Amino acid sequence: MTALLFACVKPINDGSPCFQSAECHGGSVCAVTVHGKYCMKSCGPEIVRCNDGEACLQSSELPPDLDGGLDDAGIDAGIDAGTDAGTEEEIWACLPGRLDNPTLVPRIIGQICDYSIDCVVGGVCVCIPGAICEPGDQGKNGPTCEELCNPSILNQCPRQAQCTALGTGR
Repeated sequence: MTALLFACVKPINDGSPCFQSAECHGGSVCAVTVHGKYCMKSCGPEIVRCNDGEACLQSSELPPDLDGGLDDAGIDAGIDAGTDAGTEEEIWACLPGRLDNPTLVPRIIGQICDYSIDCVVGGVCVCIPGAICEPGDQGKNGPTCEELCNPSILNQCPRQAQCTALGTGR
């Protein structure tokens, strides 16, 4: 009887908690994040934005030092290497823009963040030039969620913003 119950379970959507990748919908992986394990679509280094507008980031992707103030305490995607399969290789994942966790509210573009996984769909957490992003700094006003862009596409940024390369084609 128990085996029949497991066969009828609906797959888990992206952004929802999981224990293993087999539970995730449509071949998504159960990725380890700073907030726990969540289903996320896989993507690759050739993808900047996933089909639904999500940012595609590598698990340990660190934005470069854009203003001279961000160093080894850099901001990352919020996804740890590997999945439930126990791999230690870097994974690329589409950040869902919202995790199914009542204590986590997605940060909108321009809000202070700690990890890219905390940002709304299409956002990444970076320290923009002129911002104070050092952890523990009393005057901290960054890093902030910013729209992910592709530097090879012209005029895609709103509000006269400029697309700045973060590395790996982003």
